[in-house]
Amino acid sequence: MSKIAHNFSSGSHPSSSGIPPLSLLNQSFRFLGRGFQSFVFISDDEEYVLKLFSNRYQRQIQLFSFLSRTPLLTQWAVKKLLNVRSKLDASFISYQLAWDEMPDQTALVYMHLSPSSDLPHTLTLIDPLHISHTIDPNNYAFLVQKKVDLAYPALQHWIHTNQIQKAQSALSSLIELFIRKWRQAIADHDPLIRTNYGFLGTEAIQIDTGPLSKQEKPDPPEVFKKELQRVTTSLKNWLTQNAPDLVSYLDQELEERLSSKDDQALP
Repeated sequence: MSKIAHNFSSGSHPSSSGIPPLSLLNQSFRFLGRGFQSFVFISDDEEYVLKLFSNRYQRQIQLFSFLSRTPLLTQWAVKKLLNVRSKLDASFISYQLAWDEMPDQTALVYMHLSPSSDLPHTLTLIDPLHISHTIDPNNYAFLVQKKVDLAYPALQHWIHTNQIQKAQSALSSLIELFIRKWRQAIADHDPLIRTNYGFLGTEAIQIDTGPLSKQEKPDPPEVFKKELQRVTTSLKNWLTQNAPDLVSYLDQELEERLSSKDDQALP
C-alpha cells in the first residue's frame, strides 16, 4: 500500500476524464498483477481493470531532493532529480494522450490524474494474500479500462477452437491500430505485442498506456514500414509455431496495407 500512496504528478492535469460506469467504484478489486508503472486489480464482475500508479518516481524525487541539499552530492542529485521528474511527467502526459486521442483503442473508461472530492470515499482492494484494504480513491491517481484478453492467449484460443476467421480479424485490427497511431503521430516506446496489446472481442487494444508520446509529424512511410516489420517479428515467430497458415495471412495484410497509396501518403 505504501507504493501507491502520494502517486500524483506535480504537473497540471484534469482531476478526472470520463464518467465511471454506474456502481463501478462500489465493487471491490482483486489484485491481478503489477507492471513497471502500476499495480493492477480486477473488478468483482471481471469486466474492468483498475490500475493504481506506482509512486516509484515520486519516492525517487523525494530522495534526490533531499540529497541535492548535501554539498558533495548536489550536482549529481540535481541531475538525477531532473531526470526522474522528466520520466514522471512523461508518464502522465502519456496517460492523458491515450485518453485524448485513443480512448477506444486503449479501452479506457475513466482516468483520475489529480486529487478530487466527488468520487465515493471508499474503495476496497484485495491484496495477493486476500487481505482487504480500504482507500479513498479521491486521493490516488489511477485509470480504469475494460478487461481485455492478452493478444497471444486470445489468438491461441481461436486457433485451438478452429475460429480462424476471428484470429484473422484480430490480426487485421492489430495492424490497423499500429497504422492509426502512425497517422496520428503517436510514438510508442514499448510496442511489445505479447504484454502490451490485447483484444476486446476481435478489436485490437493497447493495454499499456504509459509509453506514448506525441511527435510533431508522423515518421516517413519507409521508416514506419521498417518499424512495423520489426514489431511484428516476434508475432510471426509465435504464429509459425502455433498456426503457420496465419503467418501468410499476416504477411499479406502487411503487404497490402503498407503498399497501398493511402497508407504510403503522409496524413
